[in-house]
Amino acid sequence: MGTYYVQAQTISLDAFAASLPLGFLITAVLYINQFPDYLADKMTQKNTLVVIMGREKTIKGFYLLVVFAYFVIVAGIVMRITPWPALVSFLTLPLAWKTIRLAAANYTGIEALKPAMANTTVMHLLVGLLLSFGYLAARILV
Repeated sequence: MGTYYVQAQTISLDAFAASLPLGFLITAVLYINQFPDYLADKMTQKNTLVVIMGREKTIKGFYLLVVFAYFVIVAGIVMRITPWPALVSFLTLPLAWKTIRLAAANYTGIEALKPAMANTTVMHLLVGLLLSFGYLAARILV
């Protein structure tokens, strides 16, 4: 959204809607990266969200961030803010499902959680690329 504003010198609902899925996913990247530090943070009284709420409750926030990323794409399309070709980003749903399952099974282990952490980063990248492709395709098709 900031990049759009700098270039266009205006605020756009379309740009805001396009920024939300990526915002949720980059937040998920930062969020899941807190889990391996849980014990060290707790011992040093560093009050991260994971330390304050506990791993069991906090992991549910990770699931919500991933789900919200896809939800806002659909909501944008339904409200005719986001072009329908943005649905191409849903090709990443199998990766999202795999990542959620990995996180659910391994959120207490440092090494076992690394694939979910890596997948979250890849999911952010791929959703961003595919959303961009969807917007470009909409320009060509319309």
